[in-house]
Amino acid sequence: MVAATAALKLVPGVQRQPLHKDHIPYQTRPDPNNPLFTPMVGCLVAGFKCTITNGATTVTPGRPRLKSVPMPRAGSALFILGSTYHGAGENKCTQDDPEAIRTLYAFAGQRDYLGKIRRRLTGYYKSVGGVGYVEDHQDAAEYMFKK
Repeated sequence: MVAATAALKLVPGVQRQPLHKDHIPYQTRPDPNNPLFTPMVGCLVAGFKCTITNGATTVTPGRPRLKSVPMPRAGSALFILGSTYHGAGENKCTQDDPEAIRTLYAFAGQRDYLGKIRRRLTGYYKSVGGVGYVEDHQDAAEYMFKK
């Protein structure tokens, strides 16, 4: 079940995104006994060929095993733990460059047939950190069933 989605369209001139961890809004505390714990796993899907020039996402895994990482082609997917530092690069392309636009996206789905209590227990609500909202920062469970 996908619980969160995002779509990014990086056009020429977009500046580099600061390195960040996607699980930070979940406000989890690090567990020294389980350093790989994260409340989420991310999947970045390339809508176009990613290059350093058009702002390919930078990923900093804990222990790189490869000397060089291949650039993703359109349709490629990258799975990362929510605790992995990453960030979009600067798009240095010109407007007329055929590889100027880079798009990342994900497909979403959720179990909207569950009762209110079960939806709350499975995380369909807006947390204090802001995760879980739709439209104009509305609670997802309330948004699905408003009249």
